[in-house]
Amino acid sequence: MAVGGFYELEEAWWEWVNKNCPHKTARARGKWMNQNTFKYDGTTWTRSYQAMKSNSGKTTVDSSAYFFGADGRCFHKVAGSPNRRNDPERSYGLPGSRGYK
Repeated sequence: MAVGGFYELEEAWWEWVNKNCPHKTARARGKWMNQNTFKYDGTTWTRSYQAMKSNSGKTTVDSSAYFFGADGRCFHKVAGSPNRRNDPERSYGLPGSRGYK
């Protein structure tokens, strides 16, 4: 059975995490997920995740996730357009009035 795409793999990943992760807190689960790989479709997969924060930095507004297979395959979902905080073209949201350039 071949992986049909990112969302199929993401669903299998969360099923595996919920079945195998021994931690209940978000921080401990996140750390555990970053340290572990999982097997699916006869391949060992590593997941990489990056959150896009809001302009204030208080909430996550979007995210990017990548799956890298030991066989060289890669599936990903990339975050949408960057907001001021995440955009180098707009000085990462730093105020010009304070001397940031």
